[in-house]
Amino acid sequence: MGMKDAFLYGQGRGATRSGVLLLTLDRLVLYTGTMVQEYRSKRNLLFACHYHAVWCPKYRRKVLVGPIEARLKQIIADVCQEHQADIEELEVLPDHVHLLVSVDPPYGIHRLMKLIKGRSSRLLRQECPELKRKLPTLWTNSYFVSTTGRAPLSIIKHYIEQQNMSNKTYQYRLYLTRKQETTLTRWLALCCETFNAALQERRDAYRMVGKSIGFSHQCAELPECREVRPDLAEVPSQVLQDVVKRVDLAFDGFYRRLAEGQKPGYPRFKTRFRYDSMTFKQYGNSFSVEASQKKNRGMLILAKLGHVKMVMHRPLQGTRDFSHREANPNREMVCEHLL
Repeated sequence: MGMKDAFLYGQGRGATRSGVLLLTLDRLVLYTGTMVQEYRSKRNLLFACHYHAVWCPKYRRKVLVGPIEARLKQIIADVCQEHQADIEELEVLPDHVHLLVSVDPPYGIHRLMKLIKGRSSRLLRQECPELKRKLPTLWTNSYFVSTTGRAPLSIIKHYIEQQNMSNKTYQYRLYLTRKQETTLTRWLALCCETFNAALQERRDAYRMVGKSIGFSHQCAELPECREVRPDLAEVPSQVLQDVVKRVDLAFDGFYRRLAEGQKPGYPRFKTRFRYDSMTFKQYGNSFSVEASQKKNRGMLILAKLGHVKMVMHRPLQGTRDFSHREANPNREMVCEHLL
């Protein structure tokens, strides 16, 4: 039985919780393009070996700040230059270091890492006596290293650059009209039905014919479900796609725990009291935020819902990774942004 049949026969079960609403806003980043590989030559060797290395101070202490950070970058650059290793990207955070480097195979990443950690520990502890008081040694004995494979270097560089952006969560109070609150409550009930219908389809397909259904297959069924249930057309399509994605993630967790020998915990149907959130994707498409001319006022704009008043006690900065909305006992809505 497919999701469309589940809607026809009423297999889905709705879910809302009185006085509590959770609305998650997310962004979808899509990378496209081809990889341009640069090769280096050395005598009778042609190579392109890029490594992403990460290591931490002892006890993960946040000591790599200020002059220590600047001196550490200089030491790493000197070591790499001496041994003909090209630094693609370097980011020093208070409690760990990211290094994207190209090393020739005969020398090897392990020897380079030993030199970087050894020289930097010795020089920094000599030049900065406070490190001796805080740590018995500067670095831990281990480090992480991974080859970049065929991933574009631009993506890895972008990832390393993003590591230096501190994550902060701010809350913004929202005020919905009665009509908007009623609409979101109805959407939550429809999302719950979609979740349970997708779960029912996966369970029946495996029990009846031993077939596993994936995320893309169920997303392709959503237009037919909208024809069977016209009220589903009220809900933005990306919100329904995220509902199906939640089912997919629930089964991924089930199979992972099964493989690790843990208690599997088969995905369960959700009642109206357990399904209390929905997700909007793509900032600028599904949702956006506008500042008002009035002091500490703004607008959260949601697809198919409209403008929602928001108290902006501080300006928005950085990238909107996600935002959620929740009702407190005073029936005032709260919007959280992770920057």
